[in-house]
Amino acid sequence: MFSSPLSLTRASPPCSRQCSVRASTKNPCLRLESQKKTRPTRSEKSNIDRRRALAAPAVLLSLLALPGDADAALAEKKNVDKALNDAFNKALRAETLEEADAAWTEAIELAPDNSACWSNRGTIRLQQGRWAPARDDLQKALSLEVADESYVNAIILVNLGNTQGALGDWGSAMQNFDKASRDSNVGEIARANHSLALFQIGETEKAISEARGLIRKDPGFLDMRCALTAYLWASGAEAEAEAEFQALQEADNGVGGDLYGKSMALDRVRGRWPPKPTAALDAYLRLKRSGSALDYDGSTIKVDF
Repeated sequence: MFSSPLSLTRASPPCSRQCSVRASTKNPCLRLESQKKTRPTRSEKSNIDRRRALAAPAVLLSLLALPGDADAALAEKKNVDKALNDAFNKALRAETLEEADAAWTEAIELAPDNSACWSNRGTIRLQQGRWAPARDDLQKALSLEVADESYVNAIILVNLGNTQGALGDWGSAMQNFDKASRDSNVGEIARANHSLALFQIGETEKAISEARGLIRKDPGFLDMRCALTAYLWASGAEAEAEAEFQALQEADNGVGGDLYGKSMALDRVRGRWPPKPTAALDAYLRLKRSGSALDYDGSTIKVDF
């Protein structure tokens, strides 16, 4: 099954499709944002784990197996109703996605105009693979933020894009990834998801170009190096794919090989990437011109390259 966010990044996210959750206090409400669980490397000292992808299956999108623990906090807000506070805490203590969903539903009933309650429940539903309900919640969260002219959390856009892609609306998904990419906090995650979406819809050359641009900015962007390997192999550039995979193995003083070796690379991206790039990586690793992957409905698809 697939999960969201979000999400994708250095060593590992989504898109890349999975976003695990953490609280943002940028607005006076609870937010769930992208968080990557990984081993710190040299290049992460100043911005720890911002773009790293979860190795969990499910999306997105983590995207895509259960995501990591939510680390959330109430934003600075005076006179928070005790019942709402209790619902927030219940959601954060939830041990299953079902319990978290019920708690966020309770919070929505108490504060139906709080965009964070909707976005958090939408993120949970994304991680459950409930694409349409997740999309509806995230669209509601987005409409509330736009309505009161507050800051629009880019993670909402990324997660919404993940649900739209899962439902086959890749045009809308890429529009939201593009909007989210303007936020410096998650821009590279959004662009990585955009690259994966391009490959999913058959825009291979554009996907390759975008991946190369991201890697040029950060040679330690391990998930994108892995994606570029898959893109190149699918395009028939087999020698370039081999060279890129070797560069991945050597990246970050060998961390790339530790995390994306041939025996583990597919498991690391499965459930986070869309089906077609996942199948392309499967094809590369098996030295075949076709590969398999789980589709968003849980069925296995075979893709010829």
